[in-house]
Amino acid sequence: MIDDFIYNESEWPLLVITFPKREVNESDIENYLSHLYSYLQKKESVAVIIDIAKSSWLDAALRYKINNWVHENRVELRKYMKGTAYVVNGQLLRIALKAFLSFQDVSQVLKPIEVFSSVDKARKWAQLIIKQDSEVVELEVKQ
Repeated sequence: MIDDFIYNESEWPLLVITFPKREVNESDIENYLSHLYSYLQKKESVAVIIDIAKSSWLDAALRYKINNWVHENRVELRKYMKGTAYVVNGQLLRIALKAFLSFQDVSQVLKPIEVFSSVDKARKWAQLIIKQDSEVVELEVKQ
């Protein structure tokens, strides 16, 4: 379906999730969280870009649902999710999202977390995160 979430893992361990160009409902979020959980079950490091630039803002109940899921899965998220980038249109929306994230459990679990104006900028950042993680793992293996 053209208006569905897109999960692009072609650059693994970089995962790009694009939200649909429509209002997202509770069923959508449940499916989204189920997909995220399946990636955690791979037990592999991953950097995630969440592109919400063309999607509508989630209502409070859906944001709460995501926050609870993050809290419930925080151990796995901290272990495998090495960085999270959000892509949002508009400087005011980026500022609002940064402020919102700073007051949520999400920002403590999904560290490092950044907000960008484009997927390309987010990709460059995420690739650095992946590189740093692989260098740390390589160093740990050598010791």
